[in-house]
Amino acid sequence: AMNADGITPAHWFPDCVVTRLRSGAALNAIGLSGPGVQALLDTGRWQKRTEPFFISFMSVAPTSGERLGEVRAFAEMLEDRLPEFHPGVFGLQWNVSCPNVGVHSEDLVNEVSNGLDMLGGLGIPVLVKLSVTVSVSIACEIGKHPTCDGVVVSNTIPWKVVDPALKMQLFGSERSPLEKYKGGGLSGAPLLPLVIKWVKGARGLGFTKHINAGGGILH
Repeated sequence: AMNADGITPAHWFPDCVVTRLRSGAALNAIGLSGPGVQALLDTGRWQKRTEPFFISFMSVAPTSGERLGEVRAFAEMLEDRLPEFHPGVFGLQWNVSCPNVGVHSEDLVNEVSNGLDMLGGLGIPVLVKLSVTVSVSIACEIGKHPTCDGVVVSNTIPWKVVDPALKMQLFGSERSPLEKYKGGGLSGAPLLPLVIKWVKGARGLGFTKHINAGGGILH
């Protein structure tokens, strides 16, 4: 349930989030929402910032063609407003892997490559946000694109691909406590060893660009 603004949860403790404090694990079925880039640009808050920051963007359209259409529209909208920003202050984090919004790409490398072609004209740093469920070989292919300045890893991990033994350890069942929300995504402390393994694998395969690594770092 959402508040009238259509963005913020109506409850302090929504039933689409389950935590296990002892293990530092969290399961959620939330896809982050917002009023749209046009509305956010119109507030002028981003343009006033002088400290470095990243704008996060993700299309939740159901098909590759529709998602790329939204990437193009986003790039054109942002390009028109670039003169309002302080030079060299911000970059773009393009999220292509959130498991809670139903997005699935049959050909992630091709889709991301086409999107990076569209974002290249902005002349700002671009990071592609991935999950550890995306193979390091695919990340290396994405990293070859000249517009890709690096990757962000990790997003939440879809319940369906979490190791059954870990499910039992954390939640006492192989059935998700968020089954009514299609399972949700796992985050928190259990992600840290997976992220470490992923980063080592990417570097081992020759990925040399920037890696913004996180997940499971609780202090």
